[in-house]
Amino acid sequence: MLDDKIDEFYIFDEDDEMIYDLTADEKTLDELLAERGLTFEQALESAKRYIADYNAMLSEQNLSGLSRGKLWAQFIRSCKQNITEQKRRLLCILLTGGWLLEGNHDDNEAVVRAWLGADFNEETLVSELRKRREKSAEFNEILARLSEIGKPKKIPETGDDYCAVFNLLCCDEYRHEDAKPDILKQNVINIQGVISLYPELEKLAPLVYFRIYCKNNNKLYNEDYVPTVKNLFNCKEYNLSDNGKNFKQYTKYFKLYLDLLDVFPNADKRLCEQGFLACSNLAEWGVEHIEISDDLPLTNRAIVDAYKPSIYDDSYEENPFWHDENISVYQLLEWQEQNPLLNSRVVKAVENITFGELETFLADTNHYCENVLQTSELRDIITARTYNIARALLMAQIEYRFDELLTDEIAMVIILCISTEECF
Repeated sequence: MLDDKIDEFYIFDEDDEMIYDLTADEKTLDELLAERGLTFEQALESAKRYIADYNAMLSEQNLSGLSRGKLWAQFIRSCKQNITEQKRRLLCILLTGGWLLEGNHDDNEAVVRAWLGADFNEETLVSELRKRREKSAEFNEILARLSEIGKPKKIPETGDDYCAVFNLLCCDEYRHEDAKPDILKQNVINIQGVISLYPELEKLAPLVYFRIYCKNNNKLYNEDYVPTVKNLFNCKEYNLSDNGKNFKQYTKYFKLYLDLLDVFPNADKRLCEQGFLACSNLAEWGVEHIEISDDLPLTNRAIVDAYKPSIYDDSYEENPFWHDENISVYQLLEWQEQNPLLNSRVVKAVENITFGELETFLADTNHYCENVLQTSELRDIITARTYNIARALLMAQIEYRFDELLTDEIAMVIILCISTEECF
């Protein structure tokens, strides 16, 4: 009820139990089956196996019968202790919506449609994680091979391969104000010559130029610049604070990266993506501020966030606070709009909540909310008139905070999956 999910599609069976249609389109069931090359009977059989496998995995992991939040809390704790292929599979099902097929449903068409969506989402996620694992391992191997290589003593001729990059860097938006074209041209020739010496760098050419531009922009315009190979991909942490200067600079960086990918169509884009993610924290900023495109490097957290994991299936139904207070989502939104200062203090009040407190919250949401209120600055600013408003705003923000923390935790488990040999 109180989260920001807006893309949910619902199907109800004869007992008014809800199944979510994750296909999020208006295609008929026959069209969806045809796309997968399945008959209805084949799809129904696959859906039943899928449900049986899912329930078996829950049982083996001692997660059967738990509410969504408790299931996530216990499952993530188990994954951190050790990650296995079964846990990886269960994680993907939980994240991509397969859990929505829990229980027995009499409407076979609804079950098949929901399974088609969940199965497609799982295949998409697994494919993405496998590719990330593959390219992450490849990039790490490249780093190891290049770790001892300094500046080449002799740089080969490169023909006209440098021209496209030189022309790009001469554009108004990228050109240094004191740039001398002849010096820039020779330095681009030098960089292209270094790249040609190592097959690994040819696959990463866009990232090589991007890193040099971002890290050594001044050197790029000094005479006789030759990059030190082992330093090309040293990690750099950027200040991600949201100010005008950073916004302008980082926007330019991302545009340059995408433009460089176009300049080198034969580069390995997925390898460049993993290198981009490994070399800095810029992708975190990009996810928040840059329009999503196929070539935009996405963090693992962004991948998880796309599936909107939540501690509740429906907080209005499951959190007794909303029943006790009889507060609708419309009333809550109105209070948030009418009380911006109070709402900002509420946001601050939940900043120190940790994921480890989730089960305590779920055990008694009213008590937990009251405890946060009484131990925060809210206690000093609320009045008798605003007390109930503050509690409602706080409860909504606590739920949101735990959903955000859940996304963070799943992203960390995703990293474990990518780096563990037993998975995939």
